[in-house]
Amino acid sequence: MIANRLGVPFLFRVGLALFTCCRRPLLEAQSRDRALSILSQVPAQCLPPNGDALIELAISKKLKDDDIRKARSKVETQKKRTTSARLLKSSANPGAPISLPRG
Repeated sequence: MIANRLGVPFLFRVGLALFTCCRRPLLEAQSRDRALSILSQVPAQCLPPNGDALIELAISKKLKDDDIRKARSKVETQKKRTTSARLLKSSANPGAPISLPRG
């Protein structure tokens, strides 16, 4: 049953399930840093009692796999354009310092 739902669309569903579980603490977060902290380490009390319940919650999220693939394609295209624009800009000004991505 789960095998046919694996892949990128399933990961999106798991992400949505985690957002659903953390909804209240995220809405109560007073800062961006606190919200990121909640998402990076989901509080145990927000999670379902077992892994199977989380998977069921993820599967219950209504998403069209094709819509996810289209969105992913758009993001990848946008990323390629941004990278190409940076390369063109840096080649046009060879003496300019290299800008590194923020981590």
